[in-house]
Amino acid sequence: MYNPQQTEKKWQDRWEQERIFEANPDPNKNKLFITSPYPYASGPLHIGHGRSFINGDIFARYYRAKGYNVLYPMAFHITGTPVLAISSSIGRKDQLTKERMKEYVSLHTKDRQEVEQIVESFIEPWNVVNYFSKTMKIDFKSIGMSLDWRREFTTGDIIYNKFIEWQYFHLKERGYIEKGEYPILFCSQDKNAVGEDDISRGDELDLSINEYICIKFPFEDGFLVASTLRPETIYGVTNIWIKPDGKYIKASVNNEIWYISEEATFLLENQGKNVKILDNFSGKEIVGKRAADVYGIKEIPILPGDFVETATATGVVYSVPAHAPYDYIALIDLQKDKELMKRYNLNERQIELIYPIKIIDLKGFKDFPAKIFCDKFEVDSQKDTEKLDLATSENYKDEYYNGVLNDKCGKYQGMKVSDAAKQVSYDLIEENRADKLYIPVTKNLKCRCGTDVIVSILKDQWFLNFQAGDWKKQAIKCLNKMKIVPKKYRLNFENIFNWLEKRPCARLRGIGTKLPFNKEWIIESLSDSTIYMAFYTISYKIKDYQIKPEQLTPEFFDYVFLEKGDTSKFSNKINISKEILNELRNEFLYWYPVDHRHTAIMHISNHLSFYIFHHVAIFPEKNWPKLISLIEPVIIEGQKMGKSKGNVISLANIQKNYGADLFRFYISHNADFSAYMDFRKKEIETVRNHILKFFEFFSDKVNQSREQKAKYENIKSNYSKAILSKIIKKFVEAEATLKEFNIRRYLQTSFYETFNLIQEFSRDTDNINDFLIIFKLIYPDWLKILSLTMPHLCEELWEIAGNESFISTQVWGDFNKQYINNKLELEFEYISNVIEDVFNIKKVLKSEKFNEIHLYTAPKWKYRVSDLIISKKDNFAEIMSDLKKDIELISNKDLIPFIKTQLKERIWEKKLPQIDEIKLLEHYKSYLEKRVKSVVVINSDFDPKHRAIRAKPFKPALYIDV
Repeated sequence: MYNPQQTEKKWQDRWEQERIFEANPDPNKNKLFITSPYPYASGPLHIGHGRSFINGDIFARYYRAKGYNVLYPMAFHITGTPVLAISSSIGRKDQLTKERMKEYVSLHTKDRQEVEQIVESFIEPWNVVNYFSKTMKIDFKSIGMSLDWRREFTTGDIIYNKFIEWQYFHLKERGYIEKGEYPILFCSQDKNAVGEDDISRGDELDLSINEYICIKFPFEDGFLVASTLRPETIYGVTNIWIKPDGKYIKASVNNEIWYISEEATFLLENQGKNVKILDNFSGKEIVGKRAADVYGIKEIPILPGDFVETATATGVVYSVPAHAPYDYIALIDLQKDKELMKRYNLNERQIELIYPIKIIDLKGFKDFPAKIFCDKFEVDSQKDTEKLDLATSENYKDEYYNGVLNDKCGKYQGMKVSDAAKQVSYDLIEENRADKLYIPVTKNLKCRCGTDVIVSILKDQWFLNFQAGDWKKQAIKCLNKMKIVPKKYRLNFENIFNWLEKRPCARLRGIGTKLPFNKEWIIESLSDSTIYMAFYTISYKIKDYQIKPEQLTPEFFDYVFLEKGDTSKFSNKINISKEILNELRNEFLYWYPVDHRHTAIMHISNHLSFYIFHHVAIFPEKNWPKLISLIEPVIIEGQKMGKSKGNVISLANIQKNYGADLFRFYISHNADFSAYMDFRKKEIETVRNHILKFFEFFSDKVNQSREQKAKYENIKSNYSKAILSKIIKKFVEAEATLKEFNIRRYLQTSFYETFNLIQEFSRDTDNINDFLIIFKLIYPDWLKILSLTMPHLCEELWEIAGNESFISTQVWGDFNKQYINNKLELEFEYISNVIEDVFNIKKVLKSEKFNEIHLYTAPKWKYRVSDLIISKKDNFAEIMSDLKKDIELISNKDLIPFIKTQLKERIWEKKLPQIDEIKLLEHYKSYLEKRVKSVVVINSDFDPKHRAIRAKPFKPALYIDV
C-alpha cells in the first residue's frame, strides 16, 4: 500500500542529500531563471501560497527535463513593520497576538511548553524571523519544491542592505526619487507610512486613496463643508444632508470657521491642517437651517440624511438627486415621510417642491440618470444599500466616461465630465471655495499593530516619482516586450502603469535598509523588494568567499551588475580579487535576465509593476524581465479563505492530511490560471483515490513486464500499435499544453486521458504480451511527464522499475514519436465508431443479451458514387451527368436516395479513411466480439430486416439478432 507521507519524506531527503536542484553556470547549456515571490516571514504559509509556488516548481522541473540549466531560488522578506508589530504586541502582552502566534507555532512545534517559550521569545524581532523562515523552509520541502537553497537570504541581512543602498543611489542619481508632500497611508500609533505588507490583508485589498473635494458652503459665521468625489456636480445641488444623531463641531481650520463632523478633525490634523475646536453640536441642531450655495447666491436647505457617514471625509454631504442614486432615493423617502418632516419642523410644501436639477447630458437618457439607475436596480428605499451601491457605481461610471455638462454649468458647458471634474475642483480651490481631504478607498483598514490606517501628509517625505523623466515610457516598453500569461491580465498592467504617479519609498520605523542619503529613513518593504532576483545570482558566493558588508561598495555592484568600472582601480581598495569579481559578474550575466516570474494577480498593482519599473531604472534592456504568469486566488468550499472564517489551510497540514503529490496534483488540475481554485475536501478525496489506483496499477504492470523486452517489432496486432500511437500523441499533446502554460490541460491529457487509454487497452486486449511490451515502451516517458506534478510518487515508481537515477534529473526524449501511425489510428477510430453504434442500439433495446450482431458494409458502387460527389462537391448536375454514362448504375433505384443523403451530409467536407472495410473488420473481429460481448458476423446473406441497404462507405449497417 502506498504511504505518501513516508515516500515523500524519503525522496525529499534524498534530493537534499544529493543537492540535485543546485544550479551553477554551464556555458554548454541554455539557462532558465525562474522566480516566485519570496514569502514574508511573520507567519505560516497557506495553500494559496502553495498554488503559486507549485506553478513555478512545475515549470522549473519541466525546463530541467528539457535540458535547460534551471535556477529556482528562494529567500525571505522581513522588512517593514509586520515583524516589529508582532514583537511590540508580545511585549505589550497583547493576548490576541499571543494566541495567534501560539496557533502558528503549534503547526510545527507540538510541546505546549516549548510553544509558550518560542512565542515569548518573539519579543525580539529576529526570533520571529528565524523561527518562521526555518518553518517555511520545512513547508517548502514538504510540498516537493525543487529550490536552490544555497542562495537563501533575508531582506534584513546586512549584505542585502548594501545591495539595496546601491539600488537607491542609482534611483536618486537618475532623478526618480524626490522629497516633498504627498498623501500616504499612515499608522497613527507607529507614526509611520504603511503599505501592503504593513496592513492586515494588504495584498488582498484596494489600498488606493480617494481625493475628496471639500466644498465650502457659506453658513452662519463660516462654512458648512461638504465633501464629494464629484465636484463637477456642484451645479445640481438641491440641499445638504446632515446625519441628525451625528456628532459635529464648529472649528477653526487654518483660521477659517468650518462646520464638520467630529471625526473629521483627526483626519484634517494628519493632513497638515491646524484645527481648533470651538464648539460641539448634534446634527439635528442645524437640520432645517439654510446655507448658501458655494457662490453665495441662493439658499440651500439642510435636511436629515441617515445614510450620511460622519466618519467619511467631513461627514457632510451635498445632494445632487438628478445624478446620485443615494441622494435621489433619500429625497423621495423624505418627501414621503411626513412624520420625519414634522419631527424636524420642516416645511412640507418646500420639501415637496425640491426637484432634481439635471446638469449632465447622457445620450439616450430622457429622465434623470439617478432615477433610471434606481429603477434598474429596483431600489425602494435608503435601506437597499447593496442595490444603491450598484446603481451608484454604474451611474457614476456612465456619466464619467460618456457625460457632458449642460447649460446650467456656466463656463463648463460642453465639457466632458472626465475633464470637468478636474477643472472644477482646480478652480474652486484656486478661488478658496474648496479644499482637499484624502481618504482610503477601502474602509476600516487596519495596520498589523491593530490601529486604524488613515491618510496623512508628511513633510519631507521621500517618494518614488514614476512619472519622472522617461521612466514610465521605459517601463511600458518593457511591458510591451514581455509575455503576460494569461494574456487578459496585460490590460491590468497597462491600467496600473497609466495611473501610477508617486509612492512613498521610506519610513521612519521598521526593519530594513536605511536610505543611504538620509539615514533617518528606512526604505519601505515593497520598495526594497523589486530587483532582489539579481541578488540571488551572487548571494551564495558572497557568503562562500566571506565577503564583508563594508566590501560591498557601489563600485562592486556597478561592476558585477552593470559591467561598469575597472577592477584595477578598486579591487585593492575593497580587498576583493579581480578573479572573484569576474566570477561574480559572470554568474550574474549567465543567469540574468529573469525568464519566468510565477505569482498571483493581487500583486499586479504593487510588486509586479514595481518589479518592471525598477528593472528598467537600474538595468540595461538586455536584462529586463521576460515573462510573468499569474493565478487567481484559492477559495475553500466556495468561500474566500480568511482567519475570520476559520477556513485557512496551512501548508504545514498538507503533508499530514493529504500528501504533497495529491495536493500538487489537485491544486494544479482543479482550475486554469485565470480562474479561482476552489479547494473542496470531497473532490480532493476523489483525486486521492485516482492517484492510489494509478500507483497500484502502475507498480503491478511494472512487475508483470520485468522480463518483457520493449521492442516495437515484437508487437503483433495493429490494435496494439494503434493504442501505442494514441498514447504517444497524448504525451506530445501534454507537452504542447505546458508550452502554452496550461497546467490543467497538461494533467488532464497526461494523467486522466492517458490512464484511461491504458486501462481500456489492458481490459480489452486479447494479447497480454502486446500490452506488456507497450507498457514497457511508454512507462518511462509517462512517469517523466507526470513527475513534474507528482515528483515523489514518480521517483518511487521509477525506483520500483529498477532505475537507480533520479527521475527528477532525467532529460526527456521525443516520446518515441517514430511509432506514431496515423493510418492505424484512423483504422482503430473506424472500429471504435462501429462499437459505439452497437452500444447506442443496445441502449435503445435496453438489453445486453444478443445472439449475433450482423455488420453489412456498403456495396462497391456506393464508394464510387461517394468519390464522385467528393470530387464534384455539391454540383448535382455534374454528378448526374457523369453517372448517366453508366446505364446499369443509373437504373439503380437506390442511387438517387443515396446521392441526396450524401449531399445532405456534405461528405466532401469530411476526411474519409482510405481503408479496406471488410479486411479491417475481419482483422478486428475478435476485438469487436470482446467489446460488444456477442458473436459478430460480417456481410452475411442473413438480413431479415433489410438493413444492408442502409450501409454507407465507412459506416456499416447493423442488425442485432436478439
